[in-house]
Amino acid sequence: MLKTYLTVTLRNLRRQPVATLINVVGLGAAMTLSLLVLLLVQDQRSYDRFNAKADRIVRVLAARPDRRALAATPAYLGPSLKQDVPEVEEVVRFGQIRSDASANDKALFVNGLHVEPSFFSLFDFELVAGDPATALAGPHRIILTEETAARFFGDANPIGQSFELTRFGQYTVTGVVRTAHVKSHLRFDVLASFETLSTLDSGREELQNADNFWHFATYVLLKPGADPAVLAPHLARYAERYRGDYVMYLQRLTAITLGPEVGNEIASYNLPGFLVWALLGLGISVVIVAVFNYVGLAVAQSTRRAREVGIRKAIGATPGHLRAQFLAESIFTALAALVVGLMMVSLLVPAFNQISILSELDVAVSPSMLLSPGLIAIYLVFALGVGLLAGVFPAFRLSSFRPSAVLRGGIDSQGRSASRLRLTLTFAQLAFSFFFIVTTVLLVRQFGYMREGHFGFNVDDQLVIDLQGNDSALLRQELLRVPDVVEAGATSRLPAASGGTSAYMAYGQDTVRTNYFSASAGFIRNLDLVFLAGRNFQEEAGSTPGVLLNETAARRFGFHVFDDALGASVAFRDSLQPVVGVVRDFQVDMMSTAPEPLLILNDPAAFLTLSVRTTPGREEAVSAALKAIWARIDSQHTLEIQRYALEARDNAVNKSFRDITAIVGWLAVLALAIACLGLLSMVAYVVARRVKEVGIRKVLGASVAQVSWLLSREFLLLALGAAALAFPVAYYVNNLWLNTFYDRVAFGAGVMLTGLAIVLTLVLITVLSQAVRAALADPVESLRYE
Repeated sequence: MLKTYLTVTLRNLRRQPVATLINVVGLGAAMTLSLLVLLLVQDQRSYDRFNAKADRIVRVLAARPDRRALAATPAYLGPSLKQDVPEVEEVVRFGQIRSDASANDKALFVNGLHVEPSFFSLFDFELVAGDPATALAGPHRIILTEETAARFFGDANPIGQSFELTRFGQYTVTGVVRTAHVKSHLRFDVLASFETLSTLDSGREELQNADNFWHFATYVLLKPGADPAVLAPHLARYAERYRGDYVMYLQRLTAITLGPEVGNEIASYNLPGFLVWALLGLGISVVIVAVFNYVGLAVAQSTRRAREVGIRKAIGATPGHLRAQFLAESIFTALAALVVGLMMVSLLVPAFNQISILSELDVAVSPSMLLSPGLIAIYLVFALGVGLLAGVFPAFRLSSFRPSAVLRGGIDSQGRSASRLRLTLTFAQLAFSFFFIVTTVLLVRQFGYMREGHFGFNVDDQLVIDLQGNDSALLRQELLRVPDVVEAGATSRLPAASGGTSAYMAYGQDTVRTNYFSASAGFIRNLDLVFLAGRNFQEEAGSTPGVLLNETAARRFGFHVFDDALGASVAFRDSLQPVVGVVRDFQVDMMSTAPEPLLILNDPAAFLTLSVRTTPGREEAVSAALKAIWARIDSQHTLEIQRYALEARDNAVNKSFRDITAIVGWLAVLALAIACLGLLSMVAYVVARRVKEVGIRKVLGASVAQVSWLLSREFLLLALGAAALAFPVAYYVNNLWLNTFYDRVAFGAGVMLTGLAIVLTLVLITVLSQAVRAALADPVESLRYE
């Protein structure tokens, strides 16, 4: 029986090469993105699975009702859980390290973690040198990754060597850990002993602050068979005791990657889950368009198969046999499309890995993953699902024909129900296409707007360098002697080129969460910030620096007349700071939804970056002078010079947005191409059915234009109706993501008309290619046998 199904399937597919090609290529192209995202999902789901105890490890999250969850908790939590909860086997606390490091006459920047000795009880990282039981037992001990050890010590044995972290002091190397080819959400260059923090003034302050929900992470290993729910009442009690506005809850280790996005990640650099699921949703939507195309073509061709169905029923075939035959054809087509999709995926994997957000997070899928048994099974299930989805309606429709009516020639499979279905499917395809085109137009406009740099401050003619521990005041003094240097100023972060940092600020009884950064007076001048009240910071030694607020922060504290804010004292970091100025709102984060409260400090100890403003067009000359000055001041660190305009306009968010624009654009092209292929087949079939009508009309005097309009108007009206239906959906969905931007483009009738014009143009080209040919045909050929 299976051999018969296969033989008939191959014969029917060969008899209809155009329809077969359209279905296989359309389904294959539509499957490609979904297969790529499936590879990505498989890669991300493999994270942290190397840990033998992964199913017993949970992370504690903290959240306020009005904020997203934090992957951080107070330092007291870990020891309290281990002491109070019998089901807890072990706990490990993390503190983040981002610091310059020096050893063996080399200086480099490192990322790392302060961790407790219990780290190796939870996580199965392999130590290639050192004892996991003692390597982190005691202060000022540090473990290097193999890559970090090679960067500092080459082939020499690093054990016992001195290793300095600029922010934390001297350490002794006690181990080397292997991280290559280990898929973990924990990324680090070094692991330092957690006990070191208790020897530092700043560390003791953070450890003893029960209100500190920002600097530490807590991971818990439960005993075998323990239910994580037993921790809930303890977490609720701790939160209520110290911060009643927070709730704490658990997240499984294996749910971190592809999980919800959380703030204050200690060491997680995994891909945001929402992005992966959004891409998968887009891919599936294009597959649905291709499935509609398959069903529409099958219905359009059902007249040709009607006589076959009648004969087979007359000689004993049951409806079940016929359904199985037609489903076999659709499944075979889907499997052929899967092969096409896999070939396209293998070619596109390198380009897919170059997507900015993937390369930034060091995420990459490998073509070798295509052959993993688990994914092969998923591919086959996916193809079978697509085949069944595409074939189920044609199978039941065609198998329902009555042989007596078919063999008498009295059946028209393009009756009302079939015609309605064909139009509905084409309608849905065009609606999808319109939505994708409108979305692409908006993405392109928004990306272009972001690239123009509407930040609310100046980024042009500025060079920025990493201070790497050097004195910003000394560098500024040297640079101001250089011709073409207009100003130099230091900051703890570059607005619009990096992520934000937030904390609480209070005035009187009002407390608000505020963005903040530290900046010198020179940096404020470089930005050309607009002062609505007050003044800039003062450069004179011994002067009270004070703080600056943006207008949103001033209004939040009730200062609607900004001059009234001057001299007011705001509480920040356990000290009172006088407000010396109010500045107009500007974009602080790479991506922010609306102006938020902002506090600008003048804290030289926090300065990390120096901005050098030049006269226009003189960046190269100033760069040469800057290199000479740097060589005199710091011979240990390598100077890296960047342009602020490039950092702000081509930041990580903009790069990712550019990639998303390209992906959605290609999806729009693909969806529209599939829709037009299906439309072409539909029009060809309609023209073939009405060829005698066209001949009679031409004999009676109808012009080519009249006949073309007769054959085209149904599809043009269909395109207009699809656009009208998709309009509210496109408007609502696109406004959702547009509203996440601090400064967004307008979404008006012009965008909709652009999308409509593109759809109508392509529909006209597709339809008229067949309609005009039919209108120009000699009517004698169609009427000679009548």
